[in-house]
Amino acid sequence: MRALIVIGVLALASAARAQPRLEVLETIGATGDVHDVEVMPDGRVLAATSGGLVVIEGERVTRTLTSADGLPGTRLRALDVIDGAVWAASIEGVAELDGTLRVTRTFAIARARRVLRAHGAIWIATYGEGLFRVRDGAPEAVSLGSDPTYARQTDALARPDGLWIATAGRGVVRLDASGAIRGRIRHAQGLSHDLVWDLETHGDDVLVATLGGVSRVAGDGTIAARADETRAAERLAVRDVRAIHRTWVASWGGGVAQLEGTRVRSIRGVSARARALAVQGDVVWVADDGGLVRVEHGTARRVLGGGLPSADLTALARYDGAIWIGTFDRGLARMDASGRIEAVRIALDRWHVDPRVNDLAVTRGAEGARLWIATDRGVFVHDGRRFAPIDDPNGPGDQHVTALHVDRRGALWATTSRVLARREGDRWQRWSGDDSMPVAQLHAVTTDARGNVWVGSLHGLLRFDPATGRFARESVATGALPVDWVTAVAPWRGGLLAGTYHGGLVTHTSGRFVIEREGATLPCGWINPHAIETRAERAWVGTLEGGLLVGEPGAWSRIGRSEGMPGDDVTDVLAIDEHEAWIATRAGLARVRVAE
Repeated sequence: MRALIVIGVLALASAARAQPRLEVLETIGATGDVHDVEVMPDGRVLAATSGGLVVIEGERVTRTLTSADGLPGTRLRALDVIDGAVWAASIEGVAELDGTLRVTRTFAIARARRVLRAHGAIWIATYGEGLFRVRDGAPEAVSLGSDPTYARQTDALARPDGLWIATAGRGVVRLDASGAIRGRIRHAQGLSHDLVWDLETHGDDVLVATLGGVSRVAGDGTIAARADETRAAERLAVRDVRAIHRTWVASWGGGVAQLEGTRVRSIRGVSARARALAVQGDVVWVADDGGLVRVEHGTARRVLGGGLPSADLTALARYDGAIWIGTFDRGLARMDASGRIEAVRIALDRWHVDPRVNDLAVTRGAEGARLWIATDRGVFVHDGRRFAPIDDPNGPGDQHVTALHVDRRGALWATTSRVLARREGDRWQRWSGDDSMPVAQLHAVTTDARGNVWVGSLHGLLRFDPATGRFARESVATGALPVDWVTAVAPWRGGLLAGTYHGGLVTHTSGRFVIEREGATLPCGWINPHAIETRAERAWVGTLEGGLLVGEPGAWSRIGRSEGMPGDDVTDVLAIDEHEAWIATRAGLARVRVAE
């Protein structure tokens, strides 16, 4: 799904040079990556996706709400409908929406998994941040003790005498109405597993969905050892049950099934990785990693799907008339000239390309255009027909490949944790330094206008001479760098522009290094790996939770989530021209323009 946005950025502090004014033209989120589903009293179906809140009427998508509509973030993880209001929880925060789906208030409570009303308050259970109670409009933390596992909460359920909190590793924690711990329900007592995903009221009892199946628990915490649901769940192909609703179960790896006494009837047409369920009369809505499925009378029909396989993006490249998109752990996607996006599932399913994509590059030569894919398990190449791993003994190997670069001669460079490799023609070479200076923890590689090879590493900025195979290091000790952790390098005005983690930017022109630290002219000094793109007199810089920077040293403009970007963690830039670029973030894709 797309949200069309035209938003101007606030002018930064005055600088000697003109700072560009930026606009977000459109954003694209992973609306096929559905994490939760709810049905409103008027019959509208809401899907919590990695690309925003999707509204479905009948079987048609009518709206998609994003941060441009007031949501704290687009990466939604949970939905709850309470007294006609909708609570949408994202990785970034929680929003309450009224019946018209207008955001009425937000809370900066990250990674919430469940919102409920009980005992005179709103309770918010989070994964990693603990439990919160909202009274008189202000949230307050509710301590469950020093055990950090109690803070990893996956669900919450209101009970007449208090709350039940599902945890990822400590079973179910029972609280009284004030939030004090009354006891636990654990695997040692007969619970199917201590990693609990879902709690569902069933009469006076509670059905507990866990990593190891389903348990039925009485109000006093007593576990029914041979309940029908427990025995039926033992028949599931995968017992990792993520959600349960009466007789329906959704498992991660086994899809969706209906429990019929102690037997199981599987439903075809649903992804094996199912996450959540909602029941609307005779219809069951299933949220899975491929979208949203409507099941009625045993027949499944996909209502929402396609788009980005994940909003957690890592790399961009233009190849074969399309834009190719790498994700953190869900493989590749392709956006054609019409703007249609689809996951490249054949890369994973048939050719076994590692789904953890770190970088992309394109070469063009006598053999034709090739797409190169850097992954956690080596480099793969795509020739338009098939994908193949690179297993050349002189290549980068099958380890974590961090970055790719194509130089002016068309040679491909690759970095790994301990190797710098080059492919020129059809021949690979690799270098790992020598005893006096071994290479370690490489993050980025580029070549400047003079043909110098520059490599960013955890231990400084390396200048490499292919003729001799020798490296020279610049560091804090030589006065060239603010910190030794160099994450990004790009050619700049005949020299080099380098980014560091927490140290800012470094330029190398006219034979000298100039440092620009985070401050009045540089809004953020944490530069993401290989997240610098330079075009003509303008640089595009992706930062860690600081948004996108565009401009030149001493005159940067910033744009981020508050100005319409999907997120502030910018991982890659693909320039369309000097004035426009596609921006990858860990919350989706954006197209940004410099407004002259």
